[in-house]
Amino acid sequence: KTAEAFFKGLGCPLPPLYADGVEFLIDQGSHPRGKYGECVLGTQAQVEGLVGGSIDEYVRIYLPLIRKLSALLGCCDPSLCGKPAGSSCELEDLPSGWDPKHWYTTFSGPMYAGKYFAEWIELTMLNGMEFAWGKLSIEEVMELSAFVTQYRAFEFDLLAARPFGSALLTHLAATIFQWADAERLAAGAVKHDASARLVYLAAHDTNLLYLAELLGLRWLARGWQPNHTPPGGMLVFEVFAPTNPVNPLDEWQIALFFDVQTPLQMRKLTNLSDTAEETRPSRVP
Repeated sequence: KTAEAFFKGLGCPLPPLYADGVEFLIDQGSHPRGKYGECVLGTQAQVEGLVGGSIDEYVRIYLPLIRKLSALLGCCDPSLCGKPAGSSCELEDLPSGWDPKHWYTTFSGPMYAGKYFAEWIELTMLNGMEFAWGKLSIEEVMELSAFVTQYRAFEFDLLAARPFGSALLTHLAATIFQWADAERLAAGAVKHDASARLVYLAAHDTNLLYLAELLGLRWLARGWQPNHTPPGGMLVFEVFAPTNPVNPLDEWQIALFFDVQTPLQMRKLTNLSDTAEETRPSRVP
C-alpha cells in the first residue's frame, strides 16, 4: 500500500509490484535467520561494547530530559520501581535490564520508557492531533525525540545490520549493477529489468538505519534529530551513466540523499514546492 500511494502521489501509472520474498529483503530482525538460526541480534555484551558500556550512563546524560518527561507524564506508580504504595517513583528510578525476549526493546528502563513516550508524543504531533496535553511546543517535542534516535542506536546497530540489512543492500547493488552491465548480472537477481528508470522499495525506518550502518551514512535533516528516520523519510540513490550530460566523469556516478518533510510541514500537510523555504522539504546530501 505504501508503494501504491507513492506512485499515486507522483501521478504515475502503477508499475508492477513485487512482494515475493519481501520478508527477507525488508527484514527488521524480529526473527533469527539462516539455516540454523545463526543470524541474530547482538548479545548484551556485544551491544554494550558498541554503545560504550552500561546503559545507566546514558540515563545520567539524558537525566534533564528524563525528568522533564517524568513531570509531563506524572510518572510513576511506585510498583514500577518495586516500592510500596505511597513511595516516590520517578521515571529515572525505573530499573534497567537487558530484554532479550522483545527484539525491539533491547534494554528496559528509563531510556526505553523515554523512547516509547517521546515517540508517541512526536507521532501525535506529526499527525496533526492535540499532543502532550497542550504542555509542550513543537520544538520541545522534537527535543524529546532525542530518546528515539539514541535508543535506536541500542537496537539497530552494526551487529543487527549485518545479518538483517545485507540482503537489502545487495539488492540495491544489483539494481545499480544491472543498469551498468545487465548482461553480467545473474539471471533473476532482481525482478525488474534494466529499462526501469525508477525502482521504489517500501521499507521500515529500521531498514534505513541498517543501510546507514552498512554504508557509514549520517544525516541531519531540517527540524529533526541526527539520523532520525521519520514517517515518509527515504534514502534516494540517483545513478548517472557516463553518457548523462550532468555527469562530468567517464564512469558511473551515484548521488545519495536523505529526503524528508520538516516536522511542521508534516503536521500541516503542506503542499511541497521548491519555490519557498516553508514549502521546501529537507534534502540532505
